[in-house]
Amino acid sequence: MFRCGECGFPLWLGKLIRWNDNGTITLRNRPDFRVLLIEADFLTRLFGAVQDELDLPVQEMVFEAQRDAARNVIDADLSGPFSLARVGPLKRLTVKVFDRMASWCGQCYSRTHTYKPGSFSEGVIRNPFNRELMAAIITGAFESLEGKAYRHSYHREGEAERIRVEPDPARQLAKKPPPVTPLKPGSRRLERCPRCGVPLAMRDLKWMEEEGIIMDIRKGVRMVFLDFYATTVVLEELSSRLGVSFAPIVVDTQRAFFLRHIWEEFLSERRRNSPLPPRELYRTALDALALRGQGNPVGYALEGGVFSVDIENPFDRNLLAGFLSALYECAEGKVPRVGWEGKDEQTLRFILKPS
Repeated sequence: MFRCGECGFPLWLGKLIRWNDNGTITLRNRPDFRVLLIEADFLTRLFGAVQDELDLPVQEMVFEAQRDAARNVIDADLSGPFSLARVGPLKRLTVKVFDRMASWCGQCYSRTHTYKPGSFSEGVIRNPFNRELMAAIITGAFESLEGKAYRHSYHREGEAERIRVEPDPARQLAKKPPPVTPLKPGSRRLERCPRCGVPLAMRDLKWMEEEGIIMDIRKGVRMVFLDFYATTVVLEELSSRLGVSFAPIVVDTQRAFFLRHIWEEFLSERRRNSPLPPRELYRTALDALALRGQGNPVGYALEGGVFSVDIENPFDRNLLAGFLSALYECAEGKVPRVGWEGKDEQTLRFILKPS
């Protein structure tokens, strides 16, 4: 893995994605395609909580939504001049790129050992950020590359776990191009590496390429780069199937999840001689939210114990509500009630107050 000599960020990944001044990360060649940087186990925790609370086959729903979304995203990526990736010997090169991308993004270590175009592919994966989501991403990638439905299976060979994908004649593909959502411009300034242009805050990330893992060494947490559209499709699918019972589970689960992470990153005695004052904590944590491509916090205020913030280009509203609830609890020492409303198509206003 070639790295920037100044900040250590992987050079190829830095050439593929770009941090913008509006709280988003996007592909350089597709500025309408967003990328997220997020804690690697947050989806696993969330799906487990939904499964425990509602006793439904959540993993099956999630797999299908992720597989179809991944295929649709890669279909868009491999369009125009990049459609050559599906031609003859270039297919094998494309599969190697898929493997490297998984490691660069911290999703897993992946190496394809056998690939017979149109027939099957088999390889080793280690340390997937989520076992079923990773299988869905791999299956969707081959469906896009081959233009037909695939299925997957896992099996162990010694200490290694192998995944095999092969055509699934019983299923037809339902293609749905990802929607193009306009983004609000912003004026957020990021301190960037003078050599590669990546935000210097990314120096806290450590790539363990042979393990397929990215660690945030500042807080000791595994991180992962994920496609924004595919992640939101999974969450929207769960929300549509589970109805009104979904939102409170998400908010409560994410509040509990982020309490520890916010404390570890911003308040731990191991990192600071004294705790951050509440207003400084709000500002610092919201800046970190923007650095991870989850939205652009603007116009926030704290008055009489009521915290309000407008987030432009927001990620999932329920997950943001859970994060903001944890932030409020860390700052104010109280569990809040949280509500939100859409100010316009690309802005959510959150209001948190003591419960």
